[in-house]
Amino acid sequence: MRSILKAIQNDTIRKVDQETPVLIHANAGMPIVKDGKTSLPETPEMMAPEVKDLVNACANIIGCCCGTTPDHIRAFVREIRGAGSAPAD
Repeated sequence: MRSILKAIQNDTIRKVDQETPVLIHANAGMPIVKDGKTSLPETPEMMAPEVKDLVNACANIIGCCCGTTPDHIRAFVREIRGAGSAPAD
């Protein structure tokens, strides 16, 4: 997720277009292939702290993609609501 954040932090997107929503669908890290199996290593705890930075950098919609789970989404929601690692509702 850090590479996505770096790509949008300089506000280039908003300099071009103030109106169009910015949608982020981050993978759970870069794929790792080991013994013929692919895994994505970033846990919800690793990804969630970066969510507020994405919002501050102009992302309007944040979702998940490959390697993420419902636990990732719950962690993102907690982070956005300001609860950090507290249990979700």
